[in-house]
Parts: sequence; C-alpha cells; structure tokens
Amino acid sequence: FESDSVTIDGQVDEFVYRAPHAWLYVLAADPQGHPQRYGAEWGSPSRRENEGVAKDTFQVGDQVSITGAPARNQNVHQMHLKKVTRFSRGRWNWEGRQGPR
Repeated sequence: FESDSVTIDGQVDEFVYRAPHAWLYVLAADPQGHPQRYGAEWGSPSRRENEGVAKDTFQVGDQVSITGAPARNQNVHQMHLKKVTRFSRGRWNWEGRQGPR
C-alpha cells in the first residue's frame, strides 16, 4: 500500500504535533460528496522540526492538499503522509524528507 497514493484537498480540522507521530486532520468531501475527516499520519515532531515544520505550521481552517499512502482499510479515512501543500497564509510545501519549499 505504501506505493499507492491518494490526494485529498480540504481544510485543516486539527494539527496534533506531539510524539510519537504528528497527525494532520483534514475535512474534505469523500468520493460520494459526503463530508469526511481524513487523518494523515506524519513522522515525529523532532524529525519534522529538522525539516522546517513547527507546531504552528497548520492552523484550523487552512486550505491544504495532502497526498499519502492510503490505509489498507479505506473506511478509516487515514493515510501515511507523503506530501502536503498549504495554500492559506502563504503557500507552503513539504514533500518527503526534502523539507519545506
């Protein structure tokens, strides 16, 4: 599943920035058009800090696009984050270990 990718465009609902893993939660429509809360699991905050990510990088309401490997069970609406673009408050990108752009 790690080689598969899905992209979700939506609004930040919550950013949990604590060990062992950071989570970015996004509200977006599912393929049927129903609102869903998607969770994107990220690495540890200490690793993200080395890549320019801070606890205030995302705020509730920010418009984002997230791409990641989907969970095996599609009904849980989760992914392992591979790429994120924030459009609100100035465009900001992160892709893999390359850090923000």
